Amino acid sequence: MNDTLYIDRLTYQEVGSRSAKVFAGDVLDKKKIEKALSLLSQGKLKFIEASNEEECISITIRIDGQKSWIGILDSCDETSYIYDNQTDNENAVAVAG
Repeated sequence: MNDTLYIDRLTYQEVGSRSAKVFAGDVLDKKKIEKALSLLSQGKLKFIEASNEEECISITIRIDGQKSWIGILDSCDETSYIYDNQTDNENAVAVAG
């Protein structure tokens, strides 16, 4: 069984930017992914989304200062998962719009 999932589309928006960058197909390479992950670790992104259209799955991370939201969408099964901080607080909090 292969548990590796490849992405075929990467989208992210840098803090202070009005538009997102989208990389797919031949434009998406290891260097682009490494840059996005570096920006993420430096706290310079508003959001990042990676997806695999063939597998119908994507992961999105939205960031607002020290707050973040992580969601996984399986569009083939019409299932979504949103992760919280496990405090049992179910109040909705707006993050990055």
